[in-house]
Amino acid sequence: MNDLFHLSLKNFLMKLILFSSILYLADRLVPSLYPNFSPIFTTGLCLSVVGMIADLTIVPLFDNIPALFMGFPGITLIVWVLAKFYPDTHVSLLQAGTLALCLAPFEYLLHVYILRHLKRT
Repeated sequence: MNDLFHLSLKNFLMKLILFSSILYLADRLVPSLYPNFSPIFTTGLCLSVVGMIADLTIVPLFDNIPALFMGFPGITLIVWVLAKFYPDTHVSLLQAGTLALCLAPFEYLLHVYILRHLKRT
C-alpha cells in the first residue's frame, strides 16, 4: 500500500511538471493561448489528478497503447473546457487536440513507468 502511494505521488508530480511545462512551452510558441500562468497550472493540475487516477485504473486493465487512445479525447476535452473558464484564454478545440498530441509521448512513457512498477508488486 505504501509503495502504491509513493508510485502515485511520483506519477502525479511528473505529470504536473511535464504537462505544465509543455503547456507553457506551447504558450511561448503560440502567443495568446493563455493570458498568464494560472490557467496553465490549473490545466496541468487537473490533467495530473485525472491522469493519476486513470493510470491506476484504466492502464492496468487495457495496457499502454489502448489506454493512450482512450485518454486522448479526455485530455483534449479537459484542455479545451478549462480554457473556457479564463476570459483571455484562446484555445480552440483543434489547438486542444494538438496539445493532447504533444502530451501523448510523455503519457506513453509514464504508462510504461506505471506498468513496470505495478507488475513488480
